Amino acid sequence: MVETDDAVPTPVAWQPITPTGIAAFANAPLRRLLTVQAVIGLFLMAAFITYFARTWVPVISEVTQLLPETSIIRDGQLHWPPDTPPILVENSFFSLAVARQQARPAGQTADFKIELSRDELKMTSLLGYWSFTYPRWAEIPLTRAELEPKWGAWLPALLAGISGLITFGIWLSWCGLAAVYSWPLRVMVYFRDRQTSRLGCWKLSSAALLPGALLMGMATLLYALEQIPLVGVIVAFGIHLVMGPVYAFLSAFALPLLPEAATLKGNPFSDSDKKKSSTQGRKNPFRRR
Repeated sequence: MVETDDAVPTPVAWQPITPTGIAAFANAPLRRLLTVQAVIGLFLMAAFITYFARTWVPVISEVTQLLPETSIIRDGQLHWPPDTPPILVENSFFSLAVARQQARPAGQTADFKIELSRDELKMTSLLGYWSFTYPRWAEIPLTRAELEPKWGAWLPALLAGISGLITFGIWLSWCGLAAVYSWPLRVMVYFRDRQTSRLGCWKLSSAALLPGALLMGMATLLYALEQIPLVGVIVAFGIHLVMGPVYAFLSAFALPLLPEAATLKGNPFSDSDKKKSSTQGRKNPFRRR
């Protein structure tokens, strides 16, 4: 088997959409895969920024403008002025409530909800319900004078930072999953006499994860633009989990054969091959000398 990428021709690898295009990354330079990953990572980052800017940011911005002047989380409790009404701001994506005691009004259907109650922070979504108690050692001011200017100043950095961290985490998952997929892929490549190295199997596995990432990026973008519901994003997430192994398996068949395997095309047990070989070995009496 070939163990180094320098021993094989360098194909042009540029698109991770088809099995043939993904297979090209196996024997291409590593920088080509990293370049394509960077381009797709920028697309994912832009999709996440769009999502947060259209869903969470408007709600949080309005809440910071409605906060009172003397509210704080201290000793594990939310201290809210008794003469100040509770806050509820929401859109179809995100709901944020502060110091609300009454039940939620009917007809409100935000996909993700956060509520700061007296003793805990509650989060609700289609995936479930979570609650967290406030840390007793922390003092967190919840006043307009404290939070509104900081939120406005740090908003661009927060959008870029959070989206960038999510994208970087996705890239790390690509590296880890590709290491897992490359082992069975290496066995398959060996028995199929395909031309690539151990590193090539890892690169092919990494490229095979990119179509699923593109699907999730498009689903996130369409959800932020209100073109598909949250259920559509969940379905896309389930599909993208199986796309990686399927693409890796199909792309392995598109790898080139080893040179010695490519020369063994005939079947030695075939009658036609025997006749062909015997005819070639027999002299032609009509050939000019």
